Amino acid sequence: MIALYNPVTSGFNLSNFVLLLGLMVLLILKNGSLKLFSYKRINVSILYAFYVYLSITLLYSIDKHSSITIFIKLIIPYMFSILLLNTIKTEKHFRMFISILMYSGAAAAIYGCIQYFFGLSNYVLQAVNGTFIYRSVGAFNLANVFASFLAMLIPFMVYKIKITENKFVKFVDLILVLTSLISLYLTYSRWAIICLIISFFLYGIKHFIWLVTNNRIPVFKITILVPIVVVLIMYVFDKYSDTINALFFDRGSNDVRQSSLTFVLQHFKPWGSGLGNGNEGVIVDSNYIKLLIDTGVIGLCLFVLLILTFYVGLRRKSRGPVSLGNVYIVTGISLMVFIFNGALETPLYNSVINIFLGIYIYILNADKGILIQKQNNITEIEAKVKLKRKKYIS
Repeated sequence: MIALYNPVTSGFNLSNFVLLLGLMVLLILKNGSLKLFSYKRINVSILYAFYVYLSITLLYSIDKHSSITIFIKLIIPYMFSILLLNTIKTEKHFRMFISILMYSGAAAAIYGCIQYFFGLSNYVLQAVNGTFIYRSVGAFNLANVFASFLAMLIPFMVYKIKITENKFVKFVDLILVLTSLISLYLTYSRWAIICLIISFFLYGIKHFIWLVTNNRIPVFKITILVPIVVVLIMYVFDKYSDTINALFFDRGSNDVRQSSLTFVLQHFKPWGSGLGNGNEGVIVDSNYIKLLIDTGVIGLCLFVLLILTFYVGLRRKSRGPVSLGNVYIVTGISLMVFIFNGALETPLYNSVINIFLGIYIYILNADKGILIQKQNNITEIEAKVKLKRKKYIS
């Protein structure tokens, strides 16, 4: 719904009003008895501590109306996770949720491509040389927000392909992933693209190490493969240098970010100025800096600690074969995009993007039996090989 139709009024995304309404209806139907979080008491304690502290900052906020507005935005992930925990309780429901997540995002990506190629976007980027570049924004009004949404969603789209058995559906899903990547590129959002590349690169390293440590790749193949990959990367950078420069040229945004950061830190208070009040009227593009100036050192530390507990929890649950068919690994990749993206963007403060935090919380707390795990084909092949060896020895 957010991906396809994203109306905003008074600073709120209307789709989130629907979310709030759905939670209230659910609360009434359940007679006040809702399933809450079950994964690790420390995770739950930090989550509640973060929101309690945000509530405390409302007391000393300079502009309480602005702070309450932002507080409601920040509590959206919590509400969304509760809604998911109480509605997606079977494998069939979970499969349906992943499908909705993918196809709604893919529809937004298709719309973004149409918007770009048919000149329907009014969002224009001016290059250093004075030329103008149209940017795809989808239904998100801002190109960077649309790019952040796609970058966090694409890992789940890849997971959808991995768990799909039907070959035709798998082929269609692959086309939709490629379309989403094209739409992401057409946003010309450097940081979102870099975050996605880094996250998948780190997964690739982890997958490679797992293959090596479990003797799934012979040593001679490693010695041949590594130089080929290095040469291929160098060739791509050399061959498509103009395209890369067009995407990642200096737009002057880094200078703006630096001057804004210097300005707000000059007026920084250790306890913060209240949600939405620490930026002193300038735009601050960073989750961490914005939380620091809004909620102070304590607020930032609680948020970082909360994100770390999410990452550690997903890593512990992802034990076994390192595969994109493992929902915990895929969720971890999306979480890494959120973490990296927050360095130069503010996905936490955006009521469209921060719902992914709700998805991460849900995955951590959902019953493991309903989450679909696609085993790596290598494991199945190895089992057959071991069985043949036993027969041969006997």
